[in-house]
Amino acid sequence: MTNALTVRNASATDAAAVAAVHVAAWQIAYRGLVPDGYLDAMRPEERAARYTFGSTGASLPQTMAAVDDRGLRGFATVGRARDEADGVGELLALYVEPRSWRMGIGRLLIRHAHARLRALGFEEAVLWLLVGNEPAARFYEAEGWQPDGTRRQEEIWGVNVDVIRYRRVLARPMDAPAIDDVVTAWPRSSSRAPPRATSSTSPAPAADSGVRV
Repeated sequence: MTNALTVRNASATDAAAVAAVHVAAWQIAYRGLVPDGYLDAMRPEERAARYTFGSTGASLPQTMAAVDDRGLRGFATVGRARDEADGVGELLALYVEPRSWRMGIGRLLIRHAHARLRALGFEEAVLWLLVGNEPAARFYEAEGWQPDGTRRQEEIWGVNVDVIRYRRVLARPMDAPAIDDVVTAWPRSSSRAPPRATSSTSPAPAADSGVRV
């Protein structure tokens, strides 16, 4: 059995579901990369209180949610790059619920993220990836992202981690998928084991809608 999977703008009513995906993904994907005590103490309700959705304009983060009849299965957040010149966007977040890993949802979300960044007028984008997150590195490199040699330490939701910057030139609008495409989703379950991660690392600032996968 398959479900119709839609990528749409996140709304305020999605905050709890986004937070649940965010926390579940961190607790599995970052085990061994972030202290266990921190991961075990994460609570979706605390994370949900920090989100604001419905942002508009290139200067504010925007979140897209992948949903089907089971609910919200993943999300991506994009916005203006925090440490770059004008014209550069940033993939601030991309998380998929662990039960839905390896079903193509991350690939669908990142292509919508590329399209949204380009629609906002950005010709290039960056993301910051947790050092040691090799499955995510392979995922992003397969989607045209490459490390640019910049590495630093950041505080992500109260945890100090080492991150590396990836960069990508964005496709022209005609090459990118439509924002509101509805596609046929993947089976409810997969026989393959989930990867360690399918996203970048750090959250966006607490006042906005996302994380940084």
